[in-house]
Amino acid sequence: MPDTASTSAEGISTAPASSDGNQPARYNSRIAWIVLLSGLMITAVLSLYMKSSVERIAEQEFVSQCNEIQNRIDERLNDHARILESGAALFNASEIVTREEWHIFTQYQKVEKQLPGIQGIGFSLLVPREELTRHIRKIRREGFPEYKLRPDGDREVYSSIIYLEPFSGRNLRAFGYDMLSEPVRRTAMERARDTGDAALSGKVTLVQETDREIQAGTLMYVPVYRKGMPIETVEQRRAAIYGWVYSPYRMNDLMRGILGRVNLETKKQPHLQVFDGKEPSPQNLLYESNLKGDRKPRLGARFTRQIQVDINNRHWTLSFTQSGGGFLTVDYITVWLTMISGMLITLLLFALIRILLNTRAEAQRMTEVLKETNEYLNNLFNYANAPIITWDPQFKITRFNHAFELVAGRRTEEVVGSSIEILFPPDRVESSMEFIRKTLTGERWETVEIDILNLDGTVRTLLWNSATIFADDGKTPVATIAQGQDITSRKEAEERLEQSNVLLGEVGRIAKVGGWEVDAKTLGLTWTEETGRIYELPPGYTPPLEDGI
Repeated sequence: MPDTASTSAEGISTAPASSDGNQPARYNSRIAWIVLLSGLMITAVLSLYMKSSVERIAEQEFVSQCNEIQNRIDERLNDHARILESGAALFNASEIVTREEWHIFTQYQKVEKQLPGIQGIGFSLLVPREELTRHIRKIRREGFPEYKLRPDGDREVYSSIIYLEPFSGRNLRAFGYDMLSEPVRRTAMERARDTGDAALSGKVTLVQETDREIQAGTLMYVPVYRKGMPIETVEQRRAAIYGWVYSPYRMNDLMRGILGRVNLETKKQPHLQVFDGKEPSPQNLLYESNLKGDRKPRLGARFTRQIQVDINNRHWTLSFTQSGGGFLTVDYITVWLTMISGMLITLLLFALIRILLNTRAEAQRMTEVLKETNEYLNNLFNYANAPIITWDPQFKITRFNHAFELVAGRRTEEVVGSSIEILFPPDRVESSMEFIRKTLTGERWETVEIDILNLDGTVRTLLWNSATIFADDGKTPVATIAQGQDITSRKEAEERLEQSNVLLGEVGRIAKVGGWEVDAKTLGLTWTEETGRIYELPPGYTPPLEDGI
């Protein structure tokens, strides 16, 4: 119904007309791309934040592992120092410590169980030059006829490893070795003598080593002083020195014992290097965690850290390196999930916005088309030559065009909302409404004559056709539209022609004059009643033209 279409068009909010028809489309496209770029930027920021968070957690874990390893080394070396100090206490508590007593002492310490990785616990006796011969005879009488100090040479003072448990295997190679003859060992022994504390040596190769699986070594010394002698000053301690309780360490074995279950050969654990001294260098390397012959540092170091370990003024440098942890590892699964999910959400949002904006643009375009169509229909409705009227199911007038205004002599605003009955002559209201009511059932008019009462009192006869508009259910009427053709003049002409024909027939009858006519197409012949009477033809008879008169 035109009125309904007009209402729908007017009820839709349309964008202001633009001189550039592509401007809204370009604007919508910019919005979608801005959303896409914003979403990707947010995703990138969140991914970088997650990456930073993952790396921060990984670094904290790395630092924690480094600190744990440092604490293990500190605690284990202190434990070793206490064991050696207990050995020194044994000498101070006894008149003499025999080989058997030393063996019993070390057995009760259960060092291999409590402190795995230790090579042994021994005692090195200080031997002045003048007592060397007597010392050798004494040890040989104890059941070691081949005993002698090694290495050979004339020195002012000697030391000799006389006790070392377990006294078997590699440790037999150390029996009788003079550790004062080697500078690195001598430095540590003198520092222990002078300070009275446990002292750790620098990097050495232990005499226990064979030609297979050679490891870097170090030793820890605790001084043993002669009983009853003062040891308050360095000079007193030097004068009172009797020997050293010590432990030799093969560094790989020692570190395995210290680290225990910490498997530093896995990618998740830091790579550890232990250097003697404060400056890491290949010459000072004591231990490296990749023990399978690969001395090359791991590539792609992720985190590095160096920690100093101080053992009574002897420094070890622990160098930690965390390799691996690339962007494709499982550590970054949360980063990948954030990135992928963010990109998917952004792309879906971008597509959805494009669809919505395109739909809106299409709706705006359709609104413009509908508006133009509605204006066209309004113009067509309002300015059509034929009278057009619409009414609702309650027979209230809803639309009235200009041609109908001329027929009814009323303005549109005067009749819209009024009952359609006001348009009919009072004596023909009921008969006219019978036709109107039938439209609610779907009846369509083709040629129905209904008279319209003009406001000036004249009656106009219109030949109507109509159509009823139904709702989506096809049953409920919404409106009826009817178009009329004013046939008042034609009806009046027909009436005048009828009157003329009657008058002409009456004149012919009085004057005894007949008349006829011939149809040019069918050659049919018709005549007046008077002609029939003249020729004495039966009423209604119409002979063909070729029969003549």
